[in-house]
Amino acid sequence: MKRVVWLALVGFALIADAYGHDTFLKLDDHFLDPDTTASVVLTNGTFESSLSNVALDRFRDARLTGPNGLHARPDKSQWTLTETTNELTFNSESSGTYGVGVSIKPRVL
Repeated sequence: MKRVVWLALVGFALIADAYGHDTFLKLDDHFLDPDTTASVVLTNGTFESSLSNVALDRFRDARLTGPNGLHARPDKSQWTLTETTNELTFNSESSGTYGVGVSIKPRVL
């Protein structure tokens, strides 16, 4: 009996993992010219397709880091929501490496 319960739990965990969602941040262009507008798209689903957007009230923290010590927390007004994605628009101040990170609160179903 214990073996049946154990196998059922393992099977459920594998199925749940297969249907899980991931979030990705994607850029259209990875080479930004100085002082240009750039956008980063947050997808919720798989890397190829997004199933839905993420409500802005679920954002725990969002940060933009760049050259010359730039550390910014983008305002919610910089995010544009479509039916399936979130898009962050920002201005690249100078050439160099930029990093974007988003922490999302879990949603209880």
